[in-house]
This record gives sequence, C-alpha cells and structure tokens, in this order.
Amino acid sequence: MLRALTESGFVLHRDGRYAIGPEAVKLASSIVALRSFPDIAIPVVDALADATGESALLAELAPDGAAAVYIYKAESKSALRFIAEVGSREPLYASAVGRVLLAFQPKVFRDRYVAHTKLIPLTSRTTKSKAELRRIVDAVCRERRAVSFEETIEGVAGIAAPVFDRTGNLLAGLVIGAPVARAQPRVEALANEVANAADEISRLMGYSKNRPSSAS
Repeated sequence: MLRALTESGFVLHRDGRYAIGPEAVKLASSIVALRSFPDIAIPVVDALADATGESALLAELAPDGAAAVYIYKAESKSALRFIAEVGSREPLYASAVGRVLLAFQPKVFRDRYVAHTKLIPLTSRTTKSKAELRRIVDAVCRERRAVSFEETIEGVAGIAAPVFDRTGNLLAGLVIGAPVARAQPRVEALANEVANAADEISRLMGYSKNRPSSAS
C-alpha cells in the first residue's frame, strides 16, 4: 500500500521514513471548503501532543482583541502536565501563543495594543517593559515562533507558532504547554515540532509559504 501511495505522490519516502506527499496536500486543499476550522486542524494537534508528550492547543484572538482564547486542546498523558480549558484566555503580552497572535496582526493594531495595554506582572518573569515587548513581538514576526518561560504561570513553558489561511491572514496560534523542567532541555526540538505542525495546518487551509503573511 505504501509503495502504491509513494508512486502516486501521496506519500514521500526519505531516509527510511514516510511523510505526506504533494498529492495528499493537494487533495486536502481541495476539500478545505467542505471542512471548517478548527476541525481540519484537530488530527494535526492530536498528533503533535502524541509526538511531543506535551499538551497542544489552538487559540484564536479574542473578539475584543485583548487576549488569546483557547478553542481546542489535546492534553498530555503525563501526570505532570499543562492544563487549560477551552474558552480560557491568555494575555497577548506574556503568553507564547498570545505573542504569536499579536505579532501577526497589522502594525497599527500592534502599536495600539502595546501603547494602551498595562503589562500586569503575572509572575516574577513577566515582561514589564513595553520596549522589550516590542522587541519580542518583532522577533516573533521574523522567526514565526514564540517561547515563554514562566511568564504566565510559574513552572510552565509555552512554545507557539502561527497558523495562516489561504489568503495569508493569521488564523490561529498553535502552542505546546509543558513543565519548564521538561521543555527547557529540548526547547529547539519542541519549537521545530510546533512550527512544522502549524505549517501543516496552514497548508491544509490552502496557505503557501510563497505567499507573505498579512502582517506589515
């Protein structure tokens, strides 16, 4: 079966591993109109949680533009894990997923948010400087990933990446929440896993990396 799928372009075989092929991506893109977000992303989020052993969540910008709101979660099976409820909010200025959602808004939105938001310390490590927040947001926009260590909850790390729709507009943020003790030694590996999963969801939604994001 895998040989047939490889020959038809639905599966790629490299270095002894199998991955989704271009024909599978085309097929997924062709049925986007028949499936709604976040339903199309759920298998990818579940797979990310299984692969990393950590909780994986999707978040959207709240209607009031002041926070990230979780819309789907796949919890870690570990007894020591990050737990958040669907519908709960995270501040844009402190959380990894919030910073992703902030970074890919239009510049006028970002500037207004930073100018008018009070940076209330949630832990001893929460960013208190607006100049530092601007620097962080600019870096997230360049690198397409955000990392937060104990800035919203003591002992918890967040690693997030953006999800785009077919037009290049920000759709959501994908984030892993994990105990710092587990996340810190493998932060780069986890960041790559999150970024790859976010890219996969974006592709399924019809986005191409050749198309720039809408943030400017």
